[in-house]
Amino acid sequence: MGQPGCLRWRPVRSADRRPPGATLCRKWGAAVRERTTRSSKASAAGKAKRPVPDETEPSPPELHRLLRLQRSAGNRAVAGALVPVQRDPVAYEPGESETATARGVISPDVRLLAGTGSRFNAAANSVLVADFRPNSAVVRTSAREELSGSWTRILEGQRTRQYALLGFTDATGDEGPNQSLRLNRARAVAALLPGTAGRGVVGAAPTGEFITGNTTREERALNRAVLIRLPPEELREVGQVDRYSAAAVAFWQTHPTATVTDLVDAVSREAVGMLVDNGVPAPDVVPGTVPKASSTLAFFSAEDWQITLDTGALAGASGQAGVTPATTMAGLSVEAVAELSQACYHEARHAEQAFLAARAAAEEQGGATDPATLARSLGIRADVAAAAVTASSVVLPDVLRAKGDAWRSFMRGGRYVPYRTWNEKLKSQIEIFNFVFGPQISKWTTPGPDLLGAAAIWTIWEKGLHPTLDKNFRRDLSFRADALIRDLQRDRTPDPLPRRRVAHPEPDGGQAVHHVGQGEIGQRPAGLRCRGQARRREQGSGGQQGPAVVA
Repeated sequence: MGQPGCLRWRPVRSADRRPPGATLCRKWGAAVRERTTRSSKASAAGKAKRPVPDETEPSPPELHRLLRLQRSAGNRAVAGALVPVQRDPVAYEPGESETATARGVISPDVRLLAGTGSRFNAAANSVLVADFRPNSAVVRTSAREELSGSWTRILEGQRTRQYALLGFTDATGDEGPNQSLRLNRARAVAALLPGTAGRGVVGAAPTGEFITGNTTREERALNRAVLIRLPPEELREVGQVDRYSAAAVAFWQTHPTATVTDLVDAVSREAVGMLVDNGVPAPDVVPGTVPKASSTLAFFSAEDWQITLDTGALAGASGQAGVTPATTMAGLSVEAVAELSQACYHEARHAEQAFLAARAAAEEQGGATDPATLARSLGIRADVAAAAVTASSVVLPDVLRAKGDAWRSFMRGGRYVPYRTWNEKLKSQIEIFNFVFGPQISKWTTPGPDLLGAAAIWTIWEKGLHPTLDKNFRRDLSFRADALIRDLQRDRTPDPLPRRRVAHPEPDGGQAVHHVGQGEIGQRPAGLRCRGQARRREQGSGGQQGPAVVA
């Protein structure tokens, strides 16, 4: 390993990618906002401070292999090409412009987006007002009549929903780049729906964005439209986070004698209810106990479709000293409420991810797969697989389908399951090391007359990490990393279903676990991270979330 001081690892908790629930406190006051903006350095403040060697010293060879693995796997985790949308300029068919001007091309003019087969980034229950005349922003009489019926009553009655009214054009010569035409179409529909427009925004969709393709006259008629858009229904959406936050705060404020256990039950019910509203089968929520000396607080099992919460572990990790499951709301800080609530939200998000992955897989098969095959292939409960097959009749937006493909790569049969197995094995070994040698680490690195500085880190390695993890870390880690890199470079395709099977079973039986300070993807990095490289984990992927890795 070289000379003393060359080891540059330091134990931290992963807080660089908080789950959606971490924004629970966004509107809760300055004290909470300060907590949510702390860095990963602050997340490790509960541990004894320890000096870190000079970063200019050379890195261990394992580090380079790990970084290569991260770049190979993490930055390419979003698998699968999106269905292409025809964006190049096209010409009308003979007589098409005249027909579209006189009587229109499609009927009805107003319909749900789900009925168009569009993959535009919007909820399926968004409403499309289509078939405008070419180069015109005047709402067709037939569309006015359709809107004046039940559509106006439904849209204007949704007083708590904020729609975006977005104008579109087709891709023909004069229409395609005409942003003014897009905006004027949106304003024309907004005039017919003043309440809906007043609660939301009215504008032109960006140039180059279309509701669907532009190959046929019917597709072009759908693109000459105004979309009354709702965002895709996901727990990560700001509106849903705010709804969950409001429920948690209301419980905390109005139930001063309720306990932490009562709070966890209440916010869990809220999260499950939101899942059902989003079309996700409700997971069972059960109490459980996590292993001692583990950072796991809760976990989701796709095979059982069940969320297990350890209320004692959650209370202990709330960030407030002395909190137990029996602590009342009157004695609980808002920061602790946020920490407890976000853990429940996080596990519900895992259920949503698993269901969207199953929907994407079923859709990919074009209805050719049966629920039993889907359940076996992805390791999910049979009734959930049946719900995914049924839901796949409505196509997912491109953005959700790409996410579903990425999440599927971590499920049974997924491309990154061997990586996950490797990372879980490494993580468990390092957790053992931290548990066994934690007191010695604190003693060796406590500031004082006998401060060892960089030599202390080397002592930790030689006395603890090396002999404890020799077989599983120093040798096997490097060899396995190289093998995983070769596998990933050889197979760059999405995960077929059910043609490809993985020989490495998941270490937790298909569970997604929540740890202290865990990020959304559900893959907590192993307990050691290289200082100076941690900030680069997210770089190079264009913001796409890939597997977490010790790097």
